[in-house]
Amino acid sequence: MIREDSPNTKMCLSGMAERPIPEVLDFLEHAYLHSKPAPNIAVFIAAREHLLKRDVADPDKESLVRALILVARSCFAAATPRDGLIALDRAEAVAEHLPDSDLKRQLFNVKGSLYMDMGDFTQSFEAFTHTIEIARRLGNRDAEARVMANLAALFVDFGAYWDGLKLGEKVLAMHAAQPINTVVLMTALNNMTEACLATHQAERGLELGNRVLLESPREETPHRAHLCMTHVLLARLHLLRGRISAAERELVAARDFELSIGYPRASLKVAVAAALIDHEKGRLRQAIQSLKDLLVRSSTDSAVIKDVLSALVTIYEKEGHPKSALKYLQRLSAMTERVNFDHARKRLSEIGLIDADAKDSGLTAANLLVTNDFRLQTANLRKRMIDSQVEVLERVAVAAEMRDDVTGMHCYRVGKWANLVALEMGLTAVEADAIEIAARLHDIGKIGIPDELLRKPAKLTASEYEIMKRHAVLGARLLSRSKTPQIRLAEKVALSHHEHWDGSGYPQGLSREGIPLAGRITAVVDVFDALTHERPYKHAWPVEEALAEIWRLSGTWFDAKVVAAFDRVYSALRQSGTDIDEQIESRLKRSRVMRIRDYVVAGAAFNPDESGTFQLPLAAQR
Repeated sequence: MIREDSPNTKMCLSGMAERPIPEVLDFLEHAYLHSKPAPNIAVFIAAREHLLKRDVADPDKESLVRALILVARSCFAAATPRDGLIALDRAEAVAEHLPDSDLKRQLFNVKGSLYMDMGDFTQSFEAFTHTIEIARRLGNRDAEARVMANLAALFVDFGAYWDGLKLGEKVLAMHAAQPINTVVLMTALNNMTEACLATHQAERGLELGNRVLLESPREETPHRAHLCMTHVLLARLHLLRGRISAAERELVAARDFELSIGYPRASLKVAVAAALIDHEKGRLRQAIQSLKDLLVRSSTDSAVIKDVLSALVTIYEKEGHPKSALKYLQRLSAMTERVNFDHARKRLSEIGLIDADAKDSGLTAANLLVTNDFRLQTANLRKRMIDSQVEVLERVAVAAEMRDDVTGMHCYRVGKWANLVALEMGLTAVEADAIEIAARLHDIGKIGIPDELLRKPAKLTASEYEIMKRHAVLGARLLSRSKTPQIRLAEKVALSHHEHWDGSGYPQGLSREGIPLAGRITAVVDVFDALTHERPYKHAWPVEEALAEIWRLSGTWFDAKVVAAFDRVYSALRQSGTDIDEQIESRLKRSRVMRIRDYVVAGAAFNPDESGTFQLPLAAQR
């Protein structure tokens, strides 16, 4: 390993400012290649500080970008992603002066990986999508497969398991047509195996995991790291089927690889699997103590902490200790909120959509839709409202939704229904459009709720339901203090769409006209759409039964006038003889957000902008 305090390293670092960029790059490449199992991050941070002082007009721009990317990769390996993003911000500024090249692809791929490590789904998704587009333009098939595998990892990590499986299948199809890089194939297969574990598809997961073992050379270090994780996943899949002996055999194999690679995260994952096996063998006290010790050991690795907390919740639930299970579920919820919610809030502040220092507008929830102030501001803003800002919000909402709605279309359907009901109730087109935007964002607070609740197939306990109810408050907090009337309205809808006409709802216990009209409209169409579509925890209801349920709740949960307006809208659409879902979704799929998602996940064609080029809005363009 290259040490920061070695004479050669000190001499090179001290004279780096005067050295040509290619020499600096050579030094960093040598340091990266010989720093195993993890880089000495102090060397790369020191190098980064020198590189940041270089003029962006330096004639050797490619070497400068390569050096900054290498710094970012080292930060990723050392689990310091924020340090890596500082290097990539400068690399991106320099790369703007370069034509499309594999270098730009590498830049955005590393950027996506860093954001993924931070738990920032939306920015990681954007960076990876941009990487795919560059790879396709360059005809770099291996690079396209690599970023597809990274995207699959992103979806699985975020809890959108079905999209992760779809992306993995695309990588496998590419491999079947023409063999791709072995590490990329292993990454895709492991991501799919992890998705199967999360969705309890044990047999499919075992099939995929065993394929990794068959197709991977065992001698090379990169393969050994992947194989370690494969054996961990196989051990846990066997536990799902109650095959304890098979799980123990996989754990022994995982430990053999763990010892040879010296990768800290692998060691922690092995330890989690070992604790779960201990529990299945009746060693409850030992299993719980091991997991508690892991919480201390993995204090800086959010991915492992999530795994440990989930394991503790599972064990305590199985052992019939709901209070202990709730204790760790609350910690898991707090961590999910801190990671996902805080990233989203920071992102919205960065693009100017919310202002953390702004004072409350003074508009109340009840009068927001009938004030001259709202109508005037809305009319003035419609022509100059920044579309990319709304798209950022929609991406957050879709990301939150995809964790318990595999299509990600629920928020769009609710928005369109809300628009139609608002028009039926006599609101203006401007007001109905504002309600549509607000209704699309009604569940945006779910981004702060853990998968263990969103995807739980059984009924939530009373305590679990209290955690789930926080999504209304979280959504309002995320959207609060915006200067845009539409987003101020969305804040009220996020907060009020679970309030009931008779005052029995949450979170504020509002009743009757005290609930904003936009919230009352969203409440009706949200329940109807949720009832008529499948979720991980329920089957879809027949439409007639859902309509009967809506009418049954009229006057208690729902405003009877809104229910009547919804019924008229539904009846009129049904009489047209068209499939209502198809009619709404075919229109909504023209939304840029859903087109980008379909472009990545389903392989659909993405219609270019008027300029003739694909342009996913990136940080500098927003």
